[in-house]
Amino acid sequence: MDGISLEIPKDFWDVVIIPDPKKLGDVIMHNREINNLLSGFESILPTQLFNSIKHGKYIGVRGNGLCGVYAILAEIIQTNTTFSNMNHNFLMEQLIPIMEEYEIYDRPSAIDVDILCKIMRVYIMRYLQDIEHPSFVIFSLSDLTVKFDVTKESRCFMRNLITIVHNNGHFEALIYSEKRKKKIYIGLQNFLENK
Repeated sequence: MDGISLEIPKDFWDVVIIPDPKKLGDVIMHNREINNLLSGFESILPTQLFNSIKHGKYIGVRGNGLCGVYAILAEIIQTNTTFSNMNHNFLMEQLIPIMEEYEIYDRPSAIDVDILCKIMRVYIMRYLQDIEHPSFVIFSLSDLTVKFDVTKESRCFMRNLITIVHNNGHFEALIYSEKRKKKIYIGLQNFLENK
């Protein structure tokens, strides 16, 4: 063992920081069918509503403290080439002032879903005018709760439903057809009104 140092540097076990992607399309990690991802909700939600939410695509996104943002933008990133090729730094230039409006000054390791929805509603309405009055559904696998953050100011509000899932501190996207989004929206609205 002569000549070999056994001393481990103090920062050896520090968290490895994953670099930001160069373009937004790079935040998508995988894309697959939902399968049994939401099975815990079967006993909580009405059968028709559960049958709607279990048929869609599950889109895995990067972390870096922005997984909630990426999950909400996942459908646009996947289907819009221009947006997908947008420089990640440009997204941050747009997003940081909005985050600061809600007193988030650093990249969050965890973010309250209410704040996430507010930030992303402002971002979408300010920079993505094609999506008029977005609404959000967040399915939490950790405690089997549903957060339904609704906008009703537009005729197309059901079509602009954005669905994501939260599990162990990480957000990922759930993608549905326009027809299924309407069913999920109406089903959740009826379910929550009758609770």
